[in-house]
Amino acid sequence: MGLTVGDLAGMSHLGITVLAGRDGLDRDVEWAHVCELEDPTPWMDGAGLVLTTGLAIPRGAQRQRGYVARLAGQHMAGVAIAQGMSAPALTPQMLAAADDLGFPVIEVAYEVPYLAITSVVNAATRERSHLRLLSYLRIFDTLRLAASQGLSPPQLFGRLAEVSAYALHLCSPSGRPLLAGVPGAPAGWVAPASGTGVRPNDPGLISVPVPLRGRIAGYLVAVEQPGREALGLLAVRHIATIAALELANLQR
Repeated sequence: MGLTVGDLAGMSHLGITVLAGRDGLDRDVEWAHVCELEDPTPWMDGAGLVLTTGLAIPRGAQRQRGYVARLAGQHMAGVAIAQGMSAPALTPQMLAAADDLGFPVIEVAYEVPYLAITSVVNAATRERSHLRLLSYLRIFDTLRLAASQGLSPPQLFGRLAEVSAYALHLCSPSGRPLLAGVPGAPAGWVAPASGTGVRPNDPGLISVPVPLRGRIAGYLVAVEQPGREALGLLAVRHIATIAALELANLQR
């Protein structure tokens, strides 16, 4: 796991107080940016921490609840509000909504510049990006070894699971195994209705379609391994491409 909202809150020099949403303190923070829009969601996505002097916070309980719900619905990491600047009074309804959604609302001491927070987040992101690049290279190196050493599908996917930090499953749309020795769908898995990626009701699980001759032959299902930082959707898509090659070779 990378930098989290809880990690930031635990850095005393950042002067952060958690106001609500403590259940979401384990949310990853991949970027932090100042935004003073009441609805920034058309321009923001993913594990970001929204920083505001308070101008973005609307007045009134209903609009404040909507503000929190929009950010949480976009899978943002949380919102940081500068103390003693432009924010209106935060209503109990807004804070209760943040608690219900597990969406962190934090307050940053007046004397702490937002540059201090963005510097910490950027440094952590650079380190994570470097480690992920090395892991992506290991994925492609595993494919090279499979070709040169004649690895069986179980050996190949075992190595890819180790590199990616996911338990890998390869299954038909109905959940049956597609390659001998590679597990089929995990218990309770249901094929996505459309699209690909992470579903909110399946935390830690990614389903990516595996194409074969112009149709979806099945899905690569990646389940995060406890205690390890998984590589994310892009890596799973790379592995799904490898799965498609294996299925095409088998069919030939």
